[in-house]
Amino acid sequence: MSDQREYLLRAEKVSIHFGTHFALEDISFGVKPGEVLGITGPNGSGKTTLINIISGVLHPESGEVYFRGRRITKMKPHQRVRMGMARTFQHARNIPEMSAYENVLLAALNSRAVKGSHRDLEGKIAGVLEKTRLVKQRDIPAGRLSSGCLRRLEIARALATDPELLILDEPFAALSAREEKDLLALLEGLKQEGLTMIIVSHRFDILAALADRVLFLKDGREAFSGPAQDTLAFVEGQRT
Repeated sequence: MSDQREYLLRAEKVSIHFGTHFALEDISFGVKPGEVLGITGPNGSGKTTLINIISGVLHPESGEVYFRGRRITKMKPHQRVRMGMARTFQHARNIPEMSAYENVLLAALNSRAVKGSHRDLEGKIAGVLEKTRLVKQRDIPAGRLSSGCLRRLEIARALATDPELLILDEPFAALSAREEKDLLALLEGLKQEGLTMIIVSHRFDILAALADRVLFLKDGREAFSGPAQDTLAFVEGQRT
């Protein structure tokens, strides 16, 4: 087993099957502090299943998951959030009747981020809304926000939990070119701040711009793992 102290997150030989189908088979990888890992592959390759296991939505049938050197394989999602892990979903899970501010507040209250005075909490939420460019949308119900704002609100809710690891599931799905540009700038800023991220995306161009390394899954197995700039060459090789 690899030295867990080197990694913020480490998965060791993770496997799970549904019925007779192996969704993941012996997947191992690690993410170092401050690193951005891209996870990609064709539909049905196991990308979402893998991050569901990392975030605690699913438990593997075999293998282990470690966070900050601690085994978390059987921990529940809320326990992982309180340890410093946060994720977004491909389909936004904001509460539509609540304002952007209220959605972020609720996330902060249900995490390890609750500390200090009420004023401290207010300042924290204001800072998160500013960072995600949602200050003007603060009092608008989430159900009335554009796709781009909803995506940034998902990220704002995650940031409100003070994560050490942010996991993003297809964050660029169904966005306009302008919304993509805004989100890319936000994630580049988070990367510059040193936030460790896992980004699941079928967009190789996005991963080439953001990720340090890429894990390519195919039929539930690792098909490629290496520097982000080598991913496009690998994909082209698969096509030919």
